[in-house]
Amino acid sequence: KNLAQGHIVNELRKMLRNPETKTTLTTFIVDQWKLEKNLQMLGMKSLYVTYLNKCFCLKSNGWTEEEGLATEQEEADTRLLLHASHASQDGLQNILLVSDDTDVFIIALAMAEKIRSHLYMRAGTQHRTRYSDITAIASSIGSDLCYAVLGMDAFTGCDVVSALLLDEGSLVLCA
Repeated sequence: KNLAQGHIVNELRKMLRNPETKTTLTTFIVDQWKLEKNLQMLGMKSLYVTYLNKCFCLKSNGWTEEEGLATEQEEADTRLLLHASHASQDGLQNILLVSDDTDVFIIALAMAEKIRSHLYMRAGTQHRTRYSDITAIASSIGSDLCYAVLGMDAFTGCDVVSALLLDEGSLVLCA
């Protein structure tokens, strides 16, 4: 469970199945990136990394904890859109979401009108990559349909909703 530089991992998939080990690995990687020698590799770029409920912005001149991106969301699906919204507020004009997860596509459609930047999504493999213009698709089908699809996805089995409750004739989605 303790990782140090030079540690050899023989069974990565098995190791990543254990949430505690995954957290230890992520903490180790973030701590390594925070070292001055590694920050220098970023040049003029900013790298946002999240683990547990924290988010850090790493730049060549140091790192800061980003309080505005702290969240209890466990799913990367929803965290991805939180980061897209933050990037949009920082003035980025185009945002590329990289995911093969249909839930990310559907959540992005529902969030497209709330995010000022133009959203794109890349999915596929190294040899078969496809790009979707989320903003254009959402605009084409309209916000009502985008929200309806999001609701149906949650109801029919997306992996970011952990419970459905019926409360006096209303459907309540509990994450």
